[in-house]
Amino acid sequence: MLASTTLAAQPTGLDRFVGEWSGPLVTPSLRGTVTHRLSRSANALVIQTTVSARGTTLHGRASRIQLRADTLTFHVELGGSSIEWTGSLRENGLVGTVRVRQQMDVVADGVWEATRPASNIPAVVGAAALLDAAWTMIDRGYANFGDRAIDWDTVRRVFASRLTASASDSVTFSVITEMLGLLNDEHVGLRSDTRRFTAGRRAETPEDSARHAIIARRYVRTPFAAHAQGTIRAGWLADSVAYMHLAEFAAPRLVGPALDSILEQVVHARGLVIDLRDNRGGSDVSGQRLLRRIADQRRLYMSSRARALRAHDSFLPPQEWFMQPSDEQGFNGPVIVLTNRRTVSAAENFLLGARELPHVSIVGDVTAGAFSDVTRETLPNGWVLSFPLNAITDARGRSWEGVGIAPDYRRTNTPAERASSRDTPLELALDLLANRPRP
Repeated sequence: MLASTTLAAQPTGLDRFVGEWSGPLVTPSLRGTVTHRLSRSANALVIQTTVSARGTTLHGRASRIQLRADTLTFHVELGGSSIEWTGSLRENGLVGTVRVRQQMDVVADGVWEATRPASNIPAVVGAAALLDAAWTMIDRGYANFGDRAIDWDTVRRVFASRLTASASDSVTFSVITEMLGLLNDEHVGLRSDTRRFTAGRRAETPEDSARHAIIARRYVRTPFAAHAQGTIRAGWLADSVAYMHLAEFAAPRLVGPALDSILEQVVHARGLVIDLRDNRGGSDVSGQRLLRRIADQRRLYMSSRARALRAHDSFLPPQEWFMQPSDEQGFNGPVIVLTNRRTVSAAENFLLGARELPHVSIVGDVTAGAFSDVTRETLPNGWVLSFPLNAITDARGRSWEGVGIAPDYRRTNTPAERASSRDTPLELALDLLANRPRP
């Protein structure tokens, strides 16, 4: 536990705050839970804070506590960050804001709210309570209601009526996932010890695992080299065209050195093919790093707004994402990006930038249509619910959630083409590069 001196607060009104308060915490890139335990020590207020998010739990003790009327302000050191909490009494809860600093820089602003836990929580959670918990988590945290024409209050009434007190786990899981499926969102899911559910269409689209062998056998000039713990494969196609396939956008600490190595070798290539087919997402920061290596000038390409609390249309201020030419080795020749319906999440956010660049074309199929960052919360029985934390829009403020990004040139492999060991999207990419000279 990180500890610091607790300073005396005004004695008047302290008892209204004493007790345990728990609830959600939201910042632009993180959604978690916070628990503040407030106790009296003479005329001082002692605050112990616990934050849980992304499978990590941090503990700290407050300093610089101030009380003015119904508002508390205090600071807690957590995980190398200094967090300023402001909380005001509202009805039966605390509602407030957070400001996160690392060293002297403000790195995030967010919101939180907390209530006193009920003392009569049942030992066994019934089916109706589980459905209500899942519904409430989506209601309070889901970021993409604006892209879904759905009456969430009516959904609750309809599905609650389908569960009896004696419903089995299997029936309960089935009813909850049917409810979640109405959102048709690749980033909405439910997981138990024995079952997994995803609400989007990507799970219904099979991965073309044979494609890599076809490319290696038919189109490659030299064997591919693996980078970033095998998540990137790169090398040369015929006729001086460089190629890299990214299975995901791995952590920036892995992607940065991989890009250094790859781009130093292909800087004079006639063209570059970036294959994002079946890319399962990952780090938006890594996607931004690759964009910077191929960018021609500084451009806004994406905005992210984290869902705040309560209202479906309440959001934190937007976080803007820019690409600009990197000081590190880049590539300024023509680029073709390959996509399919299993191109998802961070890979789609990369495409929001790539489609802004005049020397980049997209070939393949429409992408999955799931752009947001994902948060995970645990239901009372231990099942894990995942859903989008933020809403993503392109440089013009348009959302492509549930729609996906259409390619400039739509081309997919037919069963007959796969059987004959052809990759026609890649062939089209090579044809386009053959007719597009380097600047």
